[in-house]
Amino acid sequence: KISRGRARRRVAKTTMGGSSPDLAPQIPMTDGDTQWVIALTGGPCAGKTTAMRRLQAHFGALGMRVYLVPEAATIMWASGCEPSDLGLSEPRVAFQTGLMRLQLQLEDSIAAVARANGTKAVLLCDRGLMDGKAYMSDAEWQRVLDNNKLAEEECNMRYDCVIHLVTAAEGASEHYVASQLRRETAEQAVAVEKRTLEVWAGHLRRSVVDNSTGMDGKLARVVDAASAVMLSSHC
Repeated sequence: KISRGRARRRVAKTTMGGSSPDLAPQIPMTDGDTQWVIALTGGPCAGKTTAMRRLQAHFGALGMRVYLVPEAATIMWASGCEPSDLGLSEPRVAFQTGLMRLQLQLEDSIAAVARANGTKAVLLCDRGLMDGKAYMSDAEWQRVLDNNKLAEEECNMRYDCVIHLVTAAEGASEHYVASQLRRETAEQAVAVEKRTLEVWAGHLRRSVVDNSTGMDGKLARVVDAASAVMLSSHC
């Protein structure tokens, strides 16, 4: 299973706003840490999929193995689950309990393969375990944790860093587009955005990447945020 010893270190949270940064420094390929786990989260239509592709290309060019952990919710929706099923508490708890179990299995299975290969690797997770809390009450969330025999601290510690991409509905509303799986209005997207920020507040290494620099600058800041946590593990 994923063991996130490095996440125990108390490091400052950062907000990646402002002007477009310089290119991210290269990761030193030395002995020591060989695997990093990064969760990308944020509101709807924030650019997570595009950011994962950018990170995959960047770290792949540095000679690292890059593994993409798919979004568990997308798999659940594709299986026939519907948002309309989640209007009541019991189905909502059942859905999120199953989603967490699926996500745990995906992350642990891919991490095991990465460890077995024995090369420098980064796991890029399309959302993390704490995301489910944004869609339910605190009491319901506690039931989900209990059902999976987890505590919030354990959920947070699975990831070396969390990169929160702000929804286009906040600061770039002209680019916000709904879809079959993204059904929120712009106003609803902003509300989900704020709730997602709240539920990840306990993570010790979280970067928030806003829409102040356009998409190219936003992606560059995502690369910088991911690179920074890898560099810090060699300090």
